[in-house]
Amino acid sequence: MEALLQDTRYAFRFLRRSPGFTAVAVLSLALGIGANATVFSVADKLLFSAPAQVANASGLYRVSVQRTYPDLAPRPFFGVVKFSEYFALKEQAKSFDVITVYLPPERQRLGRGPDVPRIKESPVSVNFFDVLGAKPYRGRFFLADDAKSSGSLYPAVISYSFWQRQYSGADSAIGAKFEATGLSFVIVGIAPPGFSGTELDAADTWVPLEATAPQRIDQNWKAWDGMAARMLVRLAHGVSSTRAATEATTLLRRIPEENPAMAVQETVGIGSIVDARGPSEQTDAVKVSTKLVVASALVLLAACANLANLLLVRALTRRREIALRLAVGVTRRRLMMQMLIESVMIALAGVCAALIVSQWSGSSLRTLIFPDMQWASNAIGWRVFAFASFIGVLTAVISTIAPAVRMTRADVASALRSAAPQLTQSTGRLRQGLLALQVALSVVLVIGAETFSKSLENAYQFDMGIDVERLLTARISLDSDTVSSGSRNSMYDEALRRVLSVPGVQAAALTAQIPLLGNTIMPINTPEGDPRKRPGAVIWQVTPELQKTAGFRLTRGRFITAADLRPGLPVPVLITVEGARTLWPNTDPIGRCVRLGLADTTPCLRVVGVVQNLRQRSIREQAALAMLVGTPAPKRISYVVIRTHENIEPSSLVPAIRQQLLDLRADVSALEVRPLTRMLDSDYRPLRLGTVTFSTFAVLTIILATIGLYGILSFNVTQRINEFGIRSALGAQARDLVASVVREGMIVVATGVVLGMVLSWYASTAIATLLFQSSA
Repeated sequence: MEALLQDTRYAFRFLRRSPGFTAVAVLSLALGIGANATVFSVADKLLFSAPAQVANASGLYRVSVQRTYPDLAPRPFFGVVKFSEYFALKEQAKSFDVITVYLPPERQRLGRGPDVPRIKESPVSVNFFDVLGAKPYRGRFFLADDAKSSGSLYPAVISYSFWQRQYSGADSAIGAKFEATGLSFVIVGIAPPGFSGTELDAADTWVPLEATAPQRIDQNWKAWDGMAARMLVRLAHGVSSTRAATEATTLLRRIPEENPAMAVQETVGIGSIVDARGPSEQTDAVKVSTKLVVASALVLLAACANLANLLLVRALTRRREIALRLAVGVTRRRLMMQMLIESVMIALAGVCAALIVSQWSGSSLRTLIFPDMQWASNAIGWRVFAFASFIGVLTAVISTIAPAVRMTRADVASALRSAAPQLTQSTGRLRQGLLALQVALSVVLVIGAETFSKSLENAYQFDMGIDVERLLTARISLDSDTVSSGSRNSMYDEALRRVLSVPGVQAAALTAQIPLLGNTIMPINTPEGDPRKRPGAVIWQVTPELQKTAGFRLTRGRFITAADLRPGLPVPVLITVEGARTLWPNTDPIGRCVRLGLADTTPCLRVVGVVQNLRQRSIREQAALAMLVGTPAPKRISYVVIRTHENIEPSSLVPAIRQQLLDLRADVSALEVRPLTRMLDSDYRPLRLGTVTFSTFAVLTIILATIGLYGILSFNVTQRINEFGIRSALGAQARDLVASVVREGMIVVATGVVLGMVLSWYASTAIATLLFQSSA
């Protein structure tokens, strides 16, 4: 211990006497460790950490279902089920000890009025908290009787953060009442700090599903055909997840199919409650996050190589000192330990600097990946601190091994005879190899950033079939859902008139649905088609005004006109390019008959034009068979679609449009005006994430490589001072001496670039599936 304390004091004095070396070494480690700590703070939550406040999380499982449709490839496992499937498993499955179901948080209006705040509400089965093993922080959780609640007041459990934000942490919150989108609630309990169930997106309030579903979902919600529920189970004693999945698969396949022609075969998967671990398909944001772990490791490797180079140079300058200490009897082991202590002290300083950086950058990265999420903890927790400390010390050890071994094995006699540091051929090759590695890693990350950047550019320029860039949508909600359709339509007519009066608005139209705002899927048939096959088609109703406003791209025929919609004429339709190819391959579709439904007796709809393929929800969707059915006016208006002039940024008109619509009616409870491009944020976000983070990491490695290149050239020039003096005396020009130094650096850089190109070629397959219309 005495020797250790002496070496520690000596190392501290040594580092203090070399502030430049210490600062550069600490900065290099701070960049490498900071990048890794930042990514780990997100990856830990996505991939490793069990949900907070959940008891025995390893014994809790998520139920996912893979659905295989006729004549289609099996779809991925998806973590949602129908309520009918939930009840079937709840009543019949013997492999499950307990089973619960919930819906992910959805935004609801807190109170009344167009500008009230939104809260995230999650309907859960009354046994939800019991199955998760959570304990209330205040009050109680749901009881069995809460499933029978009806009438004007429903129980609710609120989150700890919502309690602090809305009620300032007062105990009087228990028993307080609030209104959310037309329903009234009384607070019966407060969840513990950090609790978010099994969702990363924490709810503000949990409400009993059984009591609120008739109002929130459908009166006949238990038989509702939508796949929306998420199911959690704990297995019976001695039952494996494989056995439970097999039993659940058998039970679901016994549920009678309402439409045998659209028969679906279910396969159940029992997996981790952490979404990113499967079996459900990971989101693109999670996939990119896992790739960032590898990318951050490349930055750390570059920092490790840079530190090794710095230590090697430092050891060379201490060659005489080390030889002198060996000559007076200091053991090689003691010297190696002292050098290791110096490196560990640098690493610990680098860890402290890295954590400061990670506190800010970790929060930024979280916001970039999941902007709507409320993270329960700071970016730097004890796990991140432990991880950063571990990789810091590990980096110090790895970086010290080569310099320490090489310097303590030096010839003592020759080192004592020469006061100048000597760069041997093998030492030079090692330093150049480490530098070439840094350059290669920089190339890999630069190419990764470029591929993501190109994909992001392609995504922004992708043709969705409508003029997404210049469209806004306005949606108006009223206090009462019982407003007559006539009164509602009159309100929207007035809203349309007001919107058109706003400067900068080129066109506007009323609609119930257009791409990105919902759709209807129906089977269709044609006289020429196979009677045994009735393909499903995406159906949107359009008015002539909506055609102009939305900006559909016509490829053949003409648009629907008001004259086409006169009584007694066949209903006109526009069909997409993919629809025309599917229904009438190699034939002109104009004037053809197409019928909605399965029957051959329904009236013909006449095709008057073909439009560019449309996407329903995502830029990554395959082009589908879709039709635009002409109508004089939508039956139930849901949106005002607004098209701006070419030189107008759509978001700049939002305040003016809101101001025009605020006083439409006294009972307006909500008013949403937003650019339609916001609907595609989930598609853009992973590509933005890859572009920003890979670019940042590329810059960091370039900085490290620059430091390393400067260091090796500076040291080599110092070594060659006598050589340069002799060459100058013999007539060498200054440009020749400079050229020899530049040539030396360029050889190293060129080697690194070639190596980086090779590594990038092999690494391209890792990100190929995340790119969009761009070759890795």
